[in-house]
Order: sequence, then structure tokens, then C-alpha cells
Amino acid sequence: MLLPLKVLYIDVTRTFNTQIFNLVKSNVEFLEACTKSEDIFSKISETRPDLVIFRSKNSSEIPIFINKIKKDFPDIFILLILGKGVTLKFCSCISFYYIDEHFNQLTFLDYFLGLAKEINEKKILISDLNFYKGVCFGIPDLLFVCQYDEIVFMNQSLLNYIGLSSFEEFSKRNFDIYDFLYPDKKSLYKGEGLKEWLIKVKDKNFKKDESVVFLKNSPFLKEFSVEPFWLDFSEIKDSDLVIFSLFKMSNLDKYKGFKIVKRARNPITNLYDKKVFYEELKKEIQRALRYKRPLSLIYLSNDSYNSIYSKYGKEIAHKVLREFCNRINDSIRSLDLFCSFSKNRFVILCPETDVFAALFVAKRIKTMITTQTFSHGENLECTLGVTQYQPQEDENIFLQRAIEAWDKSKKSPTKNIEAILVPINF
Repeated sequence: MLLPLKVLYIDVTRTFNTQIFNLVKSNVEFLEACTKSEDIFSKISETRPDLVIFRSKNSSEIPIFINKIKKDFPDIFILLILGKGVTLKFCSCISFYYIDEHFNQLTFLDYFLGLAKEINEKKILISDLNFYKGVCFGIPDLLFVCQYDEIVFMNQSLLNYIGLSSFEEFSKRNFDIYDFLYPDKKSLYKGEGLKEWLIKVKDKNFKKDESVVFLKNSPFLKEFSVEPFWLDFSEIKDSDLVIFSLFKMSNLDKYKGFKIVKRARNPITNLYDKKVFYEELKKEIQRALRYKRPLSLIYLSNDSYNSIYSKYGKEIAHKVLREFCNRINDSIRSLDLFCSFSKNRFVILCPETDVFAALFVAKRIKTMITTQTFSHGENLECTLGVTQYQPQEDENIFLQRAIEAWDKSKKSPTKNIEAILVPINF
């Protein structure tokens, strides 16, 4: 009985070994030979083999494909969560390398049959993974999986809820799950970082009444709603993975009185306003004090807006201002908060960032704004000031110091970015 395998035999020596070729051919359903090194990758792409066999006296001439998949899995779900099923691409390329003088037909056949058995077992496992993947993506409740403080999997229901089409989009935008958790005193999150939240959940030191987490919709929306979800979780044995399930609780009377805050974004810049900035500033100051972590602030202005308005009119000025904000937003972390402060003036709140790192960010922003061309055909001018929060100081003093740094830069002939340093003692 032929083994249900697709095999690619690569022989780039001067003498093609027909003995090996015929031995493999008589035991498998499909065999393809390749004798030119430049054809290897195209042959692998075309045939998508289960097994690749190499024969070459010069090991540096062609790459050796090594199967790095572990034989024993603590849980079949781990493969799905860590993306191994995607990596495999429905075939297992296993290869080995040997020299002609060591070739023995019986030894080769015994080793070859052992490899074939291992490959078939993995093909079955991959089939099972696709089944589990379909089940997990089809679960109507929201589901996500964390490895330490990193999200490694989201099901389709959660992706749909937060307004994304794929987990790749979530990863590409550098989102974290706390971008969608509402930091209210009633929620499990309570303004903590995701890592601290996960540690609390994993240690199971929270009360039953606190097993409710409030999840908001996509941050891209001008307004968002917040809904309560009952949280359940399970750990995968012998791994660092935790599976979180969120069950919708919108109809429970207990949570009907929960106040939903709608934050409107500016229709021109799509940024939150000064009110939101002050709300988040207080929370970030509390977090910085609690965990003794740095917090910095960048105060900046668009110095070209008025001249563009006078020269091109309102519509072009608004379009360029929106571009200005979008480019800055795309260049900072999702952890940072970029808000409109007043007309043509903005603030960037940078958690986990000292003044030197914030200064680096500010320089990168200034270079981008002043060297790149915008839709009206010109670049823009901007002024930036930077400072770091000093523990125990009033939030308004922190803000005023950033404005002072901006003012120094504005009055400077060179308009270099100004940074005001303060002693940091927690």
C-alpha cells in the first residue's frame, strides 16, 4: 500500500541516484525530482510537499529545512493559539541530509517509513486544528487569549465587536485589550495596566462581584457604548496561556444604572478634546505614582494653519489639519494619548516614557512634519515643548511646564525643541 505522501527529492550532485528515487517512488503516492538548485523554491511552492529529501555533497549550496515542531503537546489548543496551525500551512516539510557513501537501503527505508508515520500524524493534527479553529471563531461569546500580557488570539465575535476585520489588523495597529476596556470603578480593569490585571485574574484574588468587565466599542467611532460582560477564564496546562471568555450581560437589571459616557471626537481632527485629556491625565498620574513609572507630556502647535487658511481657504486648511493630526497619530504608540487642546494646539500624553524618550519622539514628529509634503503641496511648520511629570506635583503645574517649554521654543530664533528637566524622586 502506497503511503499518502507528496515527496520532493532534490538531488543536485553530478550523478542522480536512481536507487534512492525508485525506492521512494515505490512507497509514496506522489514523487517529484529536482536537479537544479535554482529550481528548489519554485518546486516546493508548486508541489507543497509533505517531505523534502536532499542529496548534496555541499551542504552550503542549498538550505536545509528543519522541522521544529515539538512531538508532545500539552494541549491541542496551544497550536491554534500560538499560530502554529497557520505556520504549517497544511504541510510538514521535514528534510534530512546524508552523504552517498553512508547510504544503506534498509536503513534508509526504515528511517523513511518512520518519517512518513510522523508526517501523517501531524497532518491529522492539522486537520483537527482547523476544526478547533472553526469552532473558536464561531463562538458567539467574546473570546481572547493572553500569553503573559500579550494578546495572541481573538475570535471573530470579539473582532466584530471592536470594529476590526482580523487579528492581524489588531496586531498591526499595536492595540492592546485595554484599549477596549472601560476604566470605571465598577469594572475589573480599574485603570490598571493589562499585566497587573492579568496577574490579579490569574491569582484568582478577586471577588465574585468583580468578575464583570466593561467593554467599549471600537475607538474609531466618534461615540462608543459600554456594555457589561461576565468574565470567565481558564489556564492551559503547562503553558503561559490564559483563555478569557466574556458573556454579554446587557439585559441584567443590576447594571442598567451604569452610566455610559460618550466622548465626542472633533469632526475635523478626529481627536478627543481637552476634557478627555484632563480625565486621562489624572488616571495616568495615579498610575505613574502607584507603579513609580515615568510619564511625559509633549505640547505642540501647527504653525502653518492660519497662513494656509488665508491662502487656500477653509476646506483646504481643514484637510491639511486633518492630515497633520493623522500623521502624528500614526507615528505614536496606541498607549500614547493625542488630544486637541485649543485652536491649532495639541498635547501628547506619553505613559511609560521619560523626558529623553519623549524628546526623541518629538524630534521624530518635527522632522516628519517639516520635511514631508502635504496635500496642498507644501510642508508645515510646528513648535514642540517636552517635559516629564515630577512625583506629587499638581497636574496643572505639569501641564504649564510643558507649555513653558513650548513657549521657549516658539520664541527661539532656531525654534529647536525645548525640554524642561525636573528632578524625579518617587
